[in-house]
Amino acid sequence: MPNADISEIIMNVSIWQVYFMDTQIWYAVFSTLVGGVIGAFRRLGEVKQCYALRDSIVFSVIIIISATLIVKEPFSLSST
Repeated sequence: MPNADISEIIMNVSIWQVYFMDTQIWYAVFSTLVGGVIGAFRRLGEVKQCYALRDSIVFSVIIIISATLIVKEPFSLSST
């Protein structure tokens, strides 16, 4: 009965694939939570004054808008 053996192998492989995918999802959730807690306790990214936060947001928005509005010259292979 080689067909039964092949079907069992396929079923076991699919079960292991689901297990590995589930492991990757839980690792991503775990590492996000742990990184957030560590960052909070080390005060990474802390803004001490409101005007510094406002200035960083305004600067980021200006950079994003200017990057999308500036049209770069099309790429050309000719040297002229």
